[in-house]
Amino acid sequence: MGDILKIDGGLEGGESLSKEQNAFNKKVKEIKSLKKELEELSAALDVAQREYQKKVIPLQNDFFGLTKERLRILSDYYWNEKLSKALKKDLLEVLIAECQSLTIYGGADDEVQKWLEEFETQLGAGSIEDLRKEEAAFDEAFNKFFDDYLGKDEEKGFEGDRGPHNSGQKKKAAKQAAKEEVRKRSIKEIYRGLIKVFHPDKELDEAAKIEKEEISKEITEAYKKNDLLALLEFETSLLISDKARIKEIADDKLKIYNEVLLEQKKDLENRLYLLKSKNEIVYKGMCMKNSNKERFLRKVTSDLSERNDALVQQMFVLQNDKKYLKYFIATYLGGYEEF
Repeated sequence: MGDILKIDGGLEGGESLSKEQNAFNKKVKEIKSLKKELEELSAALDVAQREYQKKVIPLQNDFFGLTKERLRILSDYYWNEKLSKALKKDLLEVLIAECQSLTIYGGADDEVQKWLEEFETQLGAGSIEDLRKEEAAFDEAFNKFFDDYLGKDEEKGFEGDRGPHNSGQKKKAAKQAAKEEVRKRSIKEIYRGLIKVFHPDKELDEAAKIEKEEISKEITEAYKKNDLLALLEFETSLLISDKARIKEIADDKLKIYNEVLLEQKKDLENRLYLLKSKNEIVYKGMCMKNSNKERFLRKVTSDLSERNDALVQQMFVLQNDKKYLKYFIATYLGGYEEF
């Protein structure tokens, strides 16, 4: 619909726009810009994610497979080699941590899950459970003490909240609820008026009927989403030849419209933020204006390949040099960084 939803000044001999009218125009422009950015970024991220996964996921799968094989080597040490009690205990911590890491980042694996259960049993999961029960009993005793000795004071405190301050809050809440009802009614009025115009049942021409069905669906979808801007655009499109009427509609309940539009703007900003956050690596590497997609993918795949090669070398040393095991465990528990 382009820029038809805009309040024009100068309709009556150069009169200027009011504060609310200017605010309305500004919010409409901002919302349209955010909608466009959200749509374009969503499409760009879909393409980028597919390309990223095509090149990166196989290398990540290789890494998880190698990590599982390293876990098998460490497990053989635990079950089959004679180790000091302290070293064996530390190795058990490493084994559990590695199993948990694989379960979280590598996906479901029945074999790894079985190993994890065996290692947790070895660590003494029963003793840990007893400790948890003791902590729960302590918490329960403390809560009982709190209820017995402080309960009356707490009740007095709550009763005190029923005074004038609470009464003021109730009035404020009632006023806000009434205001919200007005806003909802305004949107509902626009929706009902549009549905009357675009309802397909009274249309005799088949092509026009199909077109109205599609428009009615869009209007209903906008209403369900509380998308005031979309509803106003539909409404204004019906009156595009009558600029004076457009301005009159814009002035009617304009303050309420601006409040709803502000909420819609904040919602779009939040959705945009979440979209970027959820896809942060791909967004920064491939979808920002200054991103170099090819260089980013080369860097990621190169780093992953180097990591996998280093892991293969480490596994070879672990398998053939028992002395390295002690160093590996100490490094791991002291702040080991995965390859």
